[in-house]
Amino acid sequence: MINKSLADSCRSNYALANPFPHIIIDDFIPEDLALQCYNQMSQHQQWMFDTMEGYPEDERDSQVNKWWTPFDTDSKNRLESDMPAVWKCLQYFNSRPFLLFLENLTGIKDLIADVDFEGGGIHKIKNGGRLELHSDYNKHPNKDIWRRINLLLYLTPNWNYNGHLDLYEKDPLVKVKSILPTFNRAVIFNTTDDSIHGHPTPLVCPEEVSRYSFALYYFTKDRPEHEKSDSKAAIWYKTSYL
Repeated sequence: MINKSLADSCRSNYALANPFPHIIIDDFIPEDLALQCYNQMSQHQQWMFDTMEGYPEDERDSQVNKWWTPFDTDSKNRLESDMPAVWKCLQYFNSRPFLLFLENLTGIKDLIADVDFEGGGIHKIKNGGRLELHSDYNKHPNKDIWRRINLLLYLTPNWNYNGHLDLYEKDPLVKVKSILPTFNRAVIFNTTDDSIHGHPTPLVCPEEVSRYSFALYYFTKDRPEHEKSDSKAAIWYKTSYL
């Protein structure tokens, strides 16, 4: 599905990007497949609200109207039957050929896909929704592996609203880039405690419109010592939009 030469052409830009290694790739998958995914997600009824149970109260309030689909065995079976295009893409993004593409792009070898979609999978943000600035968990909460790469793919056609993905420097906390979630646009980036990102400004769109996306996370058995921390949960940063 992904052109093998794409990693070669993007590798240098990925490594040199600020505020941390990342790349933005438009028209990431075939348009007809992206439209199928959107249509299936927009008709999906079994979304669950992310209550952020287990987080401190002040961090739970950082997310508003974030919905997701849990990935237990039953829900995987339903997803495979009810959203076949979505499942096809998720399986492909976890396949060995795609992992090789990511390894060539990022220079991070021996990547491991998270087949349990811990926090990932398919996401939906409704009007008023936001995701506070954060860096992602450093170690997998249930496995002895380290989180290294995020892939986000935006899937709402004709996007004419906000909902930008913001990338921040850590010290001082300064916004460096704001990425519009355009249809079929992928954002791939390294994840460390310094990879601060989110869409902290509340989404403003019609009630019948939602910001749909895929979120895939990739791991390794080890990582450079200077990138290691014991964080098994996101680290949140408060913004001043209020």
